[in-house]
Amino acid sequence: MNSVLSKVIASLLSLLLLAYVGYQSFVSLYNPYQTEIVNKGTYVSDVDLNGFFVRDEAIIEVKKEGVTSYSYKNAQKISKGATVASVYKNAKDLYNLMNIEALKSQKLILGEAQNENTIKGLKLDLLNSQIAASKAELRKQVDENKFTNIDSVSNDLMLNINKIAVCVDNSVNYDQTIASIDSKITALEAQVSSQSGVITSETSGYFSNTTDGYEATFTLDMLDNLTIDGVKSYKDKPTKQDPNSIGKIVYENYWYFVSTVSVKDAEVLSKPYNKKQSVKLKFNSKSTREVDATIEDIITKKGSDTAVVVFKSFYLDEDLINMRFETPKAVINSYSGIIIPKEAIRIQDGVKDEETGQVLDKVKGVYTLLGKTVRFKKVNPIYEDDYILISQQSIKSDFVSVYDQVIIKGKNLNAGS
Repeated sequence: MNSVLSKVIASLLSLLLLAYVGYQSFVSLYNPYQTEIVNKGTYVSDVDLNGFFVRDEAIIEVKKEGVTSYSYKNAQKISKGATVASVYKNAKDLYNLMNIEALKSQKLILGEAQNENTIKGLKLDLLNSQIAASKAELRKQVDENKFTNIDSVSNDLMLNINKIAVCVDNSVNYDQTIASIDSKITALEAQVSSQSGVITSETSGYFSNTTDGYEATFTLDMLDNLTIDGVKSYKDKPTKQDPNSIGKIVYENYWYFVSTVSVKDAEVLSKPYNKKQSVKLKFNSKSTREVDATIEDIITKKGSDTAVVVFKSFYLDEDLINMRFETPKAVINSYSGIIIPKEAIRIQDGVKDEETGQVLDKVKGVYTLLGKTVRFKKVNPIYEDDYILISQQSIKSDFVSVYDQVIIKGKNLNAGS
């Protein structure tokens, strides 16, 4: 009998021990709160666009035989009557002309590098810093695929390197090299055939050596009669290149970008539109960039899930002047601060301000968890939408801070509990 009783008691003790261990494991592992550690970051508010450029432009149409040598770079301003291009017999003439220009540039650099008036009083540390700056700028342009000013930066670098050589060694002289360059230029010029014609501009404007056939379609006049269905149909219109065009003239430095967007995105863009605030258009081109633009019009239609937005910008460069159909982003704003999920935001009554001692109601903030202690902290919103809140960082201890563990979900949340 005693043996049976001992076995029963031992079994009960084992069950109690297992229950206790299970309870302790549950307490140690169970966390009644879903949390997230917040950090500082940047949130960009933007809208995806899909549209086309509209410019005040006209094709330069010339019947020619031979190859064309352009006198201006793309987006460079030209005056009325200026020589836009020259026509030569063959491609070899253009190749020789390019080499002549390169040799002339080298000659100018070497001549300036040894000019006494140029190098007199120069300090080596200044030249070294300028060389370092030019190298850094070249690396930056290559990394960012921005080659607009690469020739100018390269020439500055070579000029300063040659100046250094002259400054540190008085025996350095480039006269013989310059004479050799002159000889090469003379030889190349003798191989270039005479021009078979020149092309002049009938008006002033900004030059481009590229046409796409849409110059007569996407005109400023079309902006007065834009419709949602019309914009969609414009994208599908075929184009035909003019075989006699050698480029075009853009009369003004401004352009329009017409894009279709969703109705929801149109509502987002209506805020800067109504406030007359500018936005940035971010293009993915040879050189990715953001350009300032204003929203000129937003076209909506009852029952349509699509809207049309018209942007205008006064920024023009060698890439933008040749773009037509593009898919940029309209960057409305960017905000830097502590990024907090919207699910963590709470409204709390009876919050005591640590600075003034005043008790406040309906205070917006978050519950934070430190160990097992829950504490309510205020937020200082600089941006808020349906998904996140950006809080400005504060040195005050009663405001949310970086690396706080904020509670997303939980029960019985009370400030100070």
